[in-house]
Amino acid sequence: MKFVSFPLAALLLTVPVALAPVPLFAQESEASRAADEAPPSAAYSFALAKMLAAEGEATEAERTFRRAVAAAPDDPYLLIEFAAFLVEQAQGERRATRERAERLAEAVELATRARDAAPDEVEAWRVLAEAHLALAAQEPSAVEAAVAAFERVHALAPADLQAAVTLGQLYMSLERSGQAADVFQRVAEAAPGNRYVYDLLANALAMAGRRPEAEEVLTRILAMDPAAREARLTLARFQSERGQHEAALATLEAAPESQRRDPEVARLSALELSFVGRPAAALERIETLLAEGRNPRLLAVKALILAEQGDDQALLAVLDEIGAGDPYQRELARLLARGGEAEEAERVLARVLERLEGGEEAEPRVEAQVRMELAALRGERGDAAAAAAVIAPLTASRDAEVAATGRLLHAGFLSDAGRTDEALAVLDQGRATPQREALVLEVLLDAGRERGAQRVFERLAERDDDTRLLAAEVAASHQRYDLAIPLLEELTSRSPVPDGLFLLGSAYERTGRIDEAVGTFRRLLATSPDHAPALNYLGYLWADRNENLEEALELLHRAVALRPEDGAYLDSLGWVLHRLGRDELALKYLQQAAAQLSDDPTVLEHLGDVYLTLGDGRQAREAYLRALARLDQPGSAETPGQLDAVRRKLEQLPRE
Repeated sequence: MKFVSFPLAALLLTVPVALAPVPLFAQESEASRAADEAPPSAAYSFALAKMLAAEGEATEAERTFRRAVAAAPDDPYLLIEFAAFLVEQAQGERRATRERAERLAEAVELATRARDAAPDEVEAWRVLAEAHLALAAQEPSAVEAAVAAFERVHALAPADLQAAVTLGQLYMSLERSGQAADVFQRVAEAAPGNRYVYDLLANALAMAGRRPEAEEVLTRILAMDPAAREARLTLARFQSERGQHEAALATLEAAPESQRRDPEVARLSALELSFVGRPAAALERIETLLAEGRNPRLLAVKALILAEQGDDQALLAVLDEIGAGDPYQRELARLLARGGEAEEAERVLARVLERLEGGEEAEPRVEAQVRMELAALRGERGDAAAAAAVIAPLTASRDAEVAATGRLLHAGFLSDAGRTDEALAVLDQGRATPQREALVLEVLLDAGRERGAQRVFERLAERDDDTRLLAAEVAASHQRYDLAIPLLEELTSRSPVPDGLFLLGSAYERTGRIDEAVGTFRRLLATSPDHAPALNYLGYLWADRNENLEEALELLHRAVALRPEDGAYLDSLGWVLHRLGRDELALKYLQQAAAQLSDDPTVLEHLGDVYLTLGDGRQAREAYLRALARLDQPGSAETPGQLDAVRRKLEQLPRE
């Protein structure tokens, strides 16, 4: 304890001797008589209050504490002890009452006075934090004050693990998982091997989108406790999601024998077995589980395995068992696409569609969902005409919302297929809306019909701010910054909405006006600090220019925490870590980004650069070759000269 007042220190020598022979009831009587005759000293009242509290005489203890505070109103230690007493009494009350809130509010006031009198006394901050935290059950606004006080405790007493854990848990409750992860990391370093702390740390890292770091912690947990089921399942899911199916299977197969019979462990094991090309073993495991009862999730995995085996008859039987309208049909298609079986995923959705059309009248939104997912798969493989054909029936749906969405999608796919007039004809059928007019502008810009596009843009620019913002967005997406920037500057000068500022900042950056771009993004983040696209854009801008790297890292950590599954954000974070020389960690984020964006040449180039820095020329060559294959396609380069740059990197690699 850093602060003890002189009267209280002296009391430690004098009070016990004077009071020891006297029974407690006699002490209380003497104290009451003394109060009538002459005020007792603060030290005497304080000691008596502590003794009464220890004996469970709460009412008399509180009265005595009050006499002590009245006698020494500026004694920090006395204020701390009384505040702590009030918090303890309030927490003993199970119900949220007015008296409880008043007691805690007084504790806050006393602790605040103690803090002001002794600003470096950790106990003052601790009791203030605990009082605010207890009060938060009735007054949620007190949580932020509790956080601020616990932050001060953590700064003054970093070895206080309990306070640090409480601070981390508060951060988590406020969805500030990145800060929670940093606190739990420090606790884990101070208490290595503490399983509870590692669990907290892994969860916080995962919630913050810091998957590679979370995987490392989960691996440590399993080394300490192989029976940690949730840690094993989470680690396997993370590994699978970034395409590391052999690693995911190994994680699951390393479970204790009793845990391998767990239904979820066995289901995921079967799924990973199918992904690594062992369908017979996967099917055997699923059949064992299905023998214990029908389960749509298991049937979806079974259908996946049968699809990979090419057993159409058995696959159709399983699809019939699941049911055409069951969402697990669509889960199966997503599993197939994730496993690199896009064509088989299309076949599954096509069969679902046939059954919906051949059975009783389908619910319009179920059919619409299937058609949209099937069209998306066909569009992704470049067959816009086939995608348009799948969507076309939605334009005649009896559900007005489905029909409107169908017209927009149908027109978009027709435009992608180069059938501009048909796309415009479809759009003419619908009710005039800003979305429809914006799509007309997009179709005209795609087709290079400059005069028509200019007329539509001018028409949209005369409407309300939302429509004008939509027009600017379409123009910017087609690199018509001559149209977009003046409109965005005028809009954001009057109404600095985040989306408008983001579009303006990105337009400035794309046209080389870097200082204006940075200023615009800073302006946006000042009012919208959790705007993930702006965090990512500005962070990547600095990382790519090798500037303000520490601030860029902080921004990108926040961006990934908000959108942990976004491959572009993971790439940005990996790239800034590489710029900072933290290549081992950078590699993990870039591998995860490449698993999600396997055809993105910039991600692949970044991955190659990091492999090269780490001395792995073979992996660097593979990444560069994959990037080059994509860059050879027109319009794939993110920056001018990117194709030549990757070629030079390949030429400079040592011969194998």
